[in-house]
Amino acid sequence: MRSLIPPLMLCSVFFVSGCTTTKTETKMTGLFDNDAEKMIAAYDLVEKDKTTLAQLTEIGFNPKAPNVSTLDGPEAMRAIFGEQAFDTALRDRKNIRELLDELSHYSMIEVPYFYLEEKEDRFYFSTQDTFRDGKEARLRFVLYDGVVIYGDKKHVIIKGHESESAFAEGLFKLVEKFGGAAGKINDLLKKVLGK
Repeated sequence: MRSLIPPLMLCSVFFVSGCTTTKTETKMTGLFDNDAEKMIAAYDLVEKDKTTLAQLTEIGFNPKAPNVSTLDGPEAMRAIFGEQAFDTALRDRKNIRELLDELSHYSMIEVPYFYLEEKEDRFYFSTQDTFRDGKEARLRFVLYDGVVIYGDKKHVIIKGHESESAFAEGLFKLVEKFGGAAGKINDLLKKVLGK
């Protein structure tokens, strides 16, 4: 039992210190200084049946910016209506040429924004906390012959906290991480703690 005291003391230093790891995920375009609020405000300047592709670009929605998707004709309609609705429309082979001719007038521009920061306890004893903070936005513009005829937006604030608990799980994970001789300590700890 005395041989367990030094490893347990070492482990307790990690748990008391409360170290966390931070992961960040992003998908940005560089437009509007990568500011979701500015992007949403610019969306409100776009007028249905009036704003042209050139004006859309002047407002700041550059279709050639990184991560901006531009889809033409059938691909735009597939993205808007979904695979099943699009396939159903194409089944009528008599009118397929007319349908494709009509779809050639359409295009769609999709502008994404995603930022997520996740902080997770790196060292813990029985409870591991994970905190998420971020924003997700997506703007879509459908154009007909270069004029915006439809637009929609998605804007979500991401705030979350998860907590997972299992007695001494953090201690077991830490010991397993060091492997080798520590594996023997892990076995002893399991015996002592009755796991």
